[in-house]
Amino acid sequence: MSDQTMLVGVVVAILTAFTSLAIAIFNARSTRNLERQAREADRADKLEERKAADKVELDLIREPLINAALDLADRIDNMRRRRFLGTYLTSRVDHRSEIARTSTLYRFAKYWCIVQRLYDNVTLHRLLQEDGLGPVGDMLSEIAHTFASDRYDDGRFMVWRDEQRAIAEKMRTDETAEGCIGYATFAERYDDTFAQWFASFDQDLASFDQDLNEETAIKSGRLQTLQQNLAALVHRLDPDQAYGERWKWLMERSRGDK
Repeated sequence: MSDQTMLVGVVVAILTAFTSLAIAIFNARSTRNLERQAREADRADKLEERKAADKVELDLIREPLINAALDLADRIDNMRRRRFLGTYLTSRVDHRSEIARTSTLYRFAKYWCIVQRLYDNVTLHRLLQEDGLGPVGDMLSEIAHTFASDRYDDGRFMVWRDEQRAIAEKMRTDETAEGCIGYATFAERYDDTFAQWFASFDQDLASFDQDLNEETAIKSGRLQTLQQNLAALVHRLDPDQAYGERWKWLMERSRGDK
């Protein structure tokens, strides 16, 4: 065998080795890319599943929050403009008077309970931003501040944030879909569990009828502002206008005392 033939054989062997190495490297890279793509697809699937689950949780709390805000705004309107407490707190029927008082306190407590549940869940706060509902967080903070501020009504109906949180904590339960105890349980536990946190607010309710007469409504900047802000909150949470008639009516009535 000539030297030239041997050289050709060596070159062919080298080229074959390089080709095999290149193919092996390419196959290894392809395998790694496929594995990376599979991992990324798996992460994306899990992320979508988590987002879907989080969205379900947000929707589950959105409806109770809407209803709690509407119920509270409606009771505030009763207090401000329909003489509810002036009529029933002074009722000669004792159990009606007590129901008027405790059911009013319960509506405030339930609203704070549901809001606190939202505050406690960081994921839900993030979803509010992603769902285009970012301002809801600001609106909730504004409502909480309106409760707690001493610039309204010489401090009447003021409930500090710590009191709001304490009441919300006492309201929590895992036994209902809303995460809050029902009215009957609240009424039964009121004296032992809630009275200390509602003390000043309850006293303000007791004196409420002193500001009422046949012609005029209660003049309360705090209650008027709360009614307006609660209606605006429901508006923001209700893009499909499922509750449009109710929040529009409450909003309109919040704009004046006549």
